Amino acid sequence: MSPQAAPKVCHCGRLNCLIHNSKQVTEDRDRWRKRKENDPLNALYNCARWKATRRRTLYDANFICADCGGLANEADHRIDAHEWVASGHDFYDQSNLRALCKECHSSKTAKRRAK
Repeated sequence: MSPQAAPKVCHCGRLNCLIHNSKQVTEDRDRWRKRKENDPLNALYNCARWKATRRRTLYDANFICADCGGLANEADHRIDAHEWVASGHDFYDQSNLRALCKECHSSKTAKRRAK
């Protein structure tokens, strides 16, 4: 009889979890991390000024998604942040921000990346 591999405990607490420990999930996570590491604007999202700007955007919109009218929990750059900054505008400019729900923001981002 050959020895069996010891079960792996996932961060969610399950043994041999197929949801979080699959090869595809790991590859997707690694690809996402690399994209974030190579993004020159990444540091701008990880600071107190962005957090305050994001919060102000959500409060100004009364936490209502600009696309579907649902509960907004994310701030979105109307014009892609990279294009906006490259054209000389301020990353934190409120006129280029709007409140979106997670679903609408993810959908918009996916469409932009597919181009």
